[in-house]
Amino acid sequence: MDTFEQGGWIKHLDYYQCGKGQDLGFGMGEQMLSWEYYYLGMQLPIDWLLTFYHGHSRFHINNILVIYSIQVFMVTC
Repeated sequence: MDTFEQGGWIKHLDYYQCGKGQDLGFGMGEQMLSWEYYYLGMQLPIDWLLTFYHGHSRFHINNILVIYSIQVFMVTC
């Protein structure tokens, strides 16, 4: 995020990796509370902002809403 904020571009490469997987959900939650997210939200144009939100924060917020809606459905039925 810091490189993008300073006007740079990041080259993305995908690698296949075999090994132990790690849960990165907690790290994403920490990123959502960081100053860089706020700064990017204020600097990005609306089309890039919606793409950024959909690919990062929205995934975790959507998971929370799905879990709560299933619990409400189970309690009310």
